Amino acid sequence: MTQTTLAPAPSQLRVPSRGRLTGVRVRDFRRGAWTGPTDRISRADVLLQRTPDGDVAVLSRTGALLGLLPTSWVRSVDFDLWTAERRGATAVAQAYLGGSREESDLFVLLGWTGR
Repeated sequence: MTQTTLAPAPSQLRVPSRGRLTGVRVRDFRRGAWTGPTDRISRADVLLQRTPDGDVAVLSRTGALLGLLPTSWVRSVDFDLWTAERRGATAVAQAYLGGSREESDLFVLLGWTGR
């Protein structure tokens, strides 16, 4: 009997996997932890990770906590996070700064399926 081996799991899984993109404001944004671009048109990768409390943390590429997804969006990314965990991959999304330079907010691009 021939043993089949699976290809190594990708180290990253892009989120969202489906739906139209919409910007979702990150709760409790920690401006000092943001190392991405500061202009209003550039995007940067962020990591999404479940917390023991049932929230979804938004992390910088270095692992610094940037904030949390709104509770209403946690369920929307649940399947993508579950898929990443099963594959041993890191869930990666795109983020950008919005608002005025003095009071900027962080937004993560997530999939809106219209449900």
